[in-house]
Amino acid sequence: MRAWRRLALFLLLLAALLQPASAQSGLIAGQVANGTQSPAAPLANQPVMLYVYQGEELASQKDALTDSQGRFAFAELALDEKARYLLATNYAGVDYFSDWLALSAAAPSLEQPLTVYETTSDDGEIAIQPHHIVLAFDQGDIVAQEIVFAENRGLRTFIGAGERVTADQAATLRFSLPLEATDLSFADPVTQQNIMRTPDGFVDTRPVPPGQWEYVYTYRLAAEGHYTLRKKLPYPTERLNLLVADVGAQVTAAQLEAQGQRAMQGESYLYWTQEGLPRGAELLIELDQLPTASSQPAPVQAPEQPNALLGWAGLALVALAVFASLVRPFWNARAPREDPNA
Repeated sequence: MRAWRRLALFLLLLAALLQPASAQSGLIAGQVANGTQSPAAPLANQPVMLYVYQGEELASQKDALTDSQGRFAFAELALDEKARYLLATNYAGVDYFSDWLALSAAAPSLEQPLTVYETTSDDGEIAIQPHHIVLAFDQGDIVAQEIVFAENRGLRTFIGAGERVTADQAATLRFSLPLEATDLSFADPVTQQNIMRTPDGFVDTRPVPPGQWEYVYTYRLAAEGHYTLRKKLPYPTERLNLLVADVGAQVTAAQLEAQGQRAMQGESYLYWTQEGLPRGAELLIELDQLPTASSQPAPVQAPEQPNALLGWAGLALVALAVFASLVRPFWNARAPREDPNA
């Protein structure tokens, strides 16, 4: 009888010891599928990586292969609130990432699919919706900010037409800039790292999976009372919005429809818009009676910061708030595209 009591006590103690360990273990599972096929087809024997971050530092990496149904699972994961997880897989030479993932005691497991695509060198499914241009003035310069939402509406990842910008990087999405543009800066540091300047603008060097990808960038244009802004639109643009700080400048934008003034956070903007601009359209904006460094009492944008990035960010918040009342709400369908091993 005593032996049975001892065995029961041992089993109770063992269960008590095992229960906390189990409660502290997390699980991330999912399925890898080829989204080019309809319906999406599971991929068997597909390598999947799980990058484990502590704060901003990559702490470890776990690897798995999908089963015959494209399923994968990573178990015994920490529920530490500082831990972040990132799933990744490479298909047809393109890296695909999940969003950033987190586990907690309240939600110790989650299901996260990964969708991959076949590739294409045809940019026929690339379109812009929408494209915003904000022009402000600072110390005799035009401060231009553009907010561009590029969409890949196809079912294949666009990898460019084969033009090499470096030995191991190819051009994908193209953007035009005025020839005189200087101090090009991007709101997203990851985007900035993957951009290459060209004589007429810049190119991204990352593959472009289906979905929407946003670009927020600023640059300066030296102007002496008058400036003609010329831009070529590389892709069909469903809607373009132009805002110009209302500081007395005379603006002619013949291809756009004037919409009067818009006020935001104490600043007034002149507003133009146009829909259905075709691929290759040339945008021409004439700016006269521009404020000079001596005549301008104060800059329109936030005080200048190192590399102008914080000043640009202040202008971006104003622009986005204005645009929110003019067009359909924005969304961010972007998954991380940085290399965790970089």
